[in-house]
Amino acid sequence: MNELNLRGIERLQKTSDADGLELYRMSWWNPLRWIFLKRLRLMLDLFPQRERFNRLLEIGVGSGVLAPELSGRCRQYVAIDIHPNLPRVRRALGDVVPTAGLVNANVCCMPFADGSFDAIFALSVLEHVREIDDAVSELGRVLAPGGSLFVGFPIENFASNAVLDVVKLFIGFDRKVHHPTNHRQILSALKKSMERVTERSYPWRNRVEGSMFYVAQWTR
Repeated sequence: MNELNLRGIERLQKTSDADGLELYRMSWWNPLRWIFLKRLRLMLDLFPQRERFNRLLEIGVGSGVLAPELSGRCRQYVAIDIHPNLPRVRRALGDVVPTAGLVNANVCCMPFADGSFDAIFALSVLEHVREIDDAVSELGRVLAPGGSLFVGFPIENFASNAVLDVVKLFIGFDRKVHHPTNHRQILSALKKSMERVTERSYPWRNRVEGSMFYVAQWTR
C-alpha cells in the first residue's frame, strides 16, 4: 500500500473543534489514527489508478491535512470551507501545495459555474450539513456531467458512536453537536439526484447498517 502524502502536517494548525488534525498527528500505532487514515484510504481506493482528474474540489478542507495527497491526484486543486482561517491554511501549506485554490464558501451555495469540476471529494463532511438536500443539489450543479462525487461518512450506530465519543476525549469533538445529519438522510438526498457507481461499507463490505463507515462514488 502506498504511503499517504501528509507532507507539511507539522506546520498546520487546528481550525475548529471538528478538525481532526490532532488525530492524524498521533503515533503510528494509535488506533484512532489508524481509523482516520483507513477512512481516507477507502476513499482513495475508489479513484482511478492511472490517471489524474482535471479539476478536483475538496469540500471541507479544514486545516489542509489532505491537500497534499489530493492535489497530487489532479491538475487543479480547489477546496472550500466555512471557517475564517483559510489565509492561515494557505500560508501553512506554503510550497507544499503552492497552487491550491482555497475559497471561503458554504457547500449549499458555492461560487462556481455549473459543471466546473470533474471530481468532488467530501470525506466526513456531509454529516455536518443540516440542509443536506440543498448541499447535494449544489454538489450536482458544480459537478460536470459524467464527473465523480466521492463521499465518505460515518454510519450511525452503537459502534461508530462509541468511536466518536472516544474522539471527543482527545479533540473536544461532540458528534451530538457536529453531526445533525445521519447516513440515512445523506443517502436519501444522494439518491434523489445522483446515480451510484460503486459503494463500500467498513468493516462489512456489503452491509451498510451493520458497519461503521460508508464510502462511495456517485455521478450525475
